[in-house]
This record gives sequence, structure tokens and C-alpha cells, in this order.
Amino acid sequence: MSLIDSHSAQPTGALARGWKSGAQSPIQSVHSDKPWRPEPVSESEAILSAAAFLEQIDSLSREVVRDEAMRALVTIKPAEIRALVIQIAKTKGRYLAALLESSNQTNGKDDAIGELQRLRLRYDELSAGLNQLRAMILEGEIEVEGVGF
Repeated sequence: MSLIDSHSAQPTGALARGWKSGAQSPIQSVHSDKPWRPEPVSESEAILSAAAFLEQIDSLSREVVRDEAMRALVTIKPAEIRALVIQIAKTKGRYLAALLESSNQTNGKDDAIGELQRLRLRYDELSAGLNQLRAMILEGEIEVEGVGF
């Protein structure tokens, strides 16, 4: 289901709320050089409601993120996701092993703490990245080879 009418390049359905008839939609502006400007909800309103403005910003953000992700990633292979999951698990294992080892050391604790911080940061970043990929897959913002939406 398309959120944009292919003939008029205008939002459709629930997405159409917040645009006056004939106004340039934020999605239309993603693919043009014209600066995007929010439009009032109706002709009689002097300003755009905060809710309508935020809806337009959210829609624009989703479209830009999807376009940029698809441009950068093309299509993700399931093996790439599997490799990331394995890397996260190994990093967590190394972190836990270093944590237990550091509790048994009496000297060199600064080095051990530095290594713990590095491993924890790596684990946190990889996990956050995987969570972001999961959310983007569920939203249809990126494609995984052999996986439908």
C-alpha cells in the first residue's frame, strides 16, 4: 500500500492529514531541490498545528532514512545478520570472561578496567546496531534477501 498517490505525488489515507490540497508533501521534496516547508492543515488556518507538523516531520524522516539505508545497504543478506549476532555473542563472552578475570587480579587493575570498558562499549554498540536493524526491517525501511514484509 502506497502512502503517496503515484499520479499527483500527494499523500494518501491517514498520511494525507496535515496537508492542504495541492501542497507539496515532504516526501515529494525529498526527491527535489526545493526546500521543504510545512503547510497548514486547512486554508482557514493561519498556522500548522503542532501535531500535523510533527506528523510531517516523522513522515519525512522515515522516507529519508529508508532512501538512505536502501542506497547504502542495497539488500542485506541473512548471513550478514547472523555474523553480527555471532559477533555480539562473542563480545559478550569476552566481556564476561574479562570481568571475572579482573576480579582475581591484584595488580594492573587500570588496564583491566580499560579492557572492560572497551568490551562493554563494543557490546553495547553492536547490540544497539542490531536493534536498529531489527526495527528498520520491521518498518520495511531496509530489505533482507529472502524475507518479505
